[in-house]
Amino acid sequence: MAIYIKGHPEGLLDIKEAQQYLGGISRTTIYSYMNRPDHENRLIKASRPGRKLLFTRHDLDTFINVEQTLADAA
Repeated sequence: MAIYIKGHPEGLLDIKEAQQYLGGISRTTIYSYMNRPDHENRLIKASRPGRKLLFTRHDLDTFINVEQTLADAA
């Protein structure tokens, strides 16, 4: 169930929902992609209002598209 924050146009996914959205990847894998250097262009972006990590579907889709492009180029 997506979380809706007042003023945000789309629902935000928590870490478990993001894992499912990305095909069941592990929490550790998500953290490793979030912590990559900016120059690698393979970041998963998240916001942290308080202690909870939240992801937008748009950012997750962008990550998927970048990964797919890199896989196709290899």
